[in-house]
Amino acid sequence: MAGRFGGGSAAQARSDADERVFHDLILRRRGAYGHGDTAAYGRLVSPAVVHIDDRGLRRDRAALMKFVGANVGSHARYEVGAVHVRRAGALAIAESDVTEYIPFGPREQRIRAHESNVFEQRDGRWLLLQHSETPILSQPARIVADSMMLEQYCGRYEWYPGYVDTISRRSAQLYIQSSGDAATGPLESAGDGAFFVDGDPTVGCFTRDSTGKVNAEPVHFLDGRLITAHRVP
Repeated sequence: MAGRFGGGSAAQARSDADERVFHDLILRRRGAYGHGDTAAYGRLVSPAVVHIDDRGLRRDRAALMKFVGANVGSHARYEVGAVHVRRAGALAIAESDVTEYIPFGPREQRIRAHESNVFEQRDGRWLLLQHSETPILSQPARIVADSMMLEQYCGRYEWYPGYVDTISRRSAQLYIQSSGDAATGPLESAGDGAFFVDGDPTVGCFTRDSTGKVNAEPVHFLDGRLITAHRVP
């Protein structure tokens, strides 16, 4: 029994040590990028490194160094969350959530991503071999809107011929039903004419014509498209 407990303690100690090592490596790499320090960044990555950013853009080492160097003058800071490490021979896979804080006037803009990093051992050092990141998308906070204010958004909005969203109101809640849907779903208010559907990170913001009447709903989709649904009779 003692042997079992001893083995478990050793495994936990190694896990804790791995977490500290790779937490430090991730934070140092992010810090080097934040300062545009190509020398420091280069010491942390493999000659065969591949970097895939949150837009899906793939860079080899040469392109990555150019990308890092262009970031001189940045004043971002970073926080690295808990690091989960798996070993596979001479490789280690380290995953973590990373938060980037970018100066935004006197405040900061927060950008969160989930990183997956593969490290290889070279000459006793862990070097980054492959990096990919996935944005962590948060929805706006819901607000309670005045029912009469919501009434101005009710109507039919056409995305393209034959495909229409119908927005209706029940009490202080808007509902949306798209062409072909069997039922309505709640449309949540984020304030200032912005609305979203729970579970969908896209946000739509209604616009008005010269008379102040709501006339359209532009939506920026995650694939980069900006599509406007125009109000129709």
